Amino acid sequence: GKKVGGWWVVNKANGHHKYVSAKHVDVDVELDKMRNTYDYLENDAPLQRQYTDEPETYRKKASGNRVLCRECNFCSFKKTCWPDYQELPSRVYQGKLTPPMVAYTQIKGEPKEMWVDDDGNLAPPFYTKMASYRGSSHPRKKADTHD
Repeated sequence: GKKVGGWWVVNKANGHHKYVSAKHVDVDVELDKMRNTYDYLENDAPLQRQYTDEPETYRKKASGNRVLCRECNFCSFKKTCWPDYQELPSRVYQGKLTPPMVAYTQIKGEPKEMWVDDDGNLAPPFYTKMASYRGSSHPRKKADTHD
């Protein structure tokens, strides 16, 4: 067979490029991994979690909640591995903007009560109270205050 070479990596933003050698890769081990993955998928076996959830932190303080790790958050199969996860507005966000959506695997205590705001959007209580601000209707922008 062919020998392992490497990859040319190009930064599209500035045009810099670099060759990354794959000489250190054990071809037989990597091919065995591929064969095992193929056999695993062919047998329709249930997926096995490759990562664990992690504690939610805000300003370096743990909230007691658990969230999906970065790898799982971008995976197309997260619902398969984490059937009980919930995509909800952040429970710890204290900013004036709409809280970001977070994939929770465990929520400490009872979840905060959620309801629909005047526009029919699902909103946590602290954001709905902010509806008194006038201005931008964009959920991630600060509202203008007119006095």
